[in-house]
Amino acid sequence: MMAATGQPHYQDNWRPLMPGFINVDYNDIDKIKEA
Repeated sequence: MMAATGQPHYQDNWRPLMPGFINVDYNDIDKIKEA
């Protein structure tokens, strides 16, 4: 199991986190393209 959320409250139960995830603001298409 792993967490792919940017919310620390939900990440705490799944540490260590999988490296390589990039979090962007919801519905920010330009940031998604940059990532």
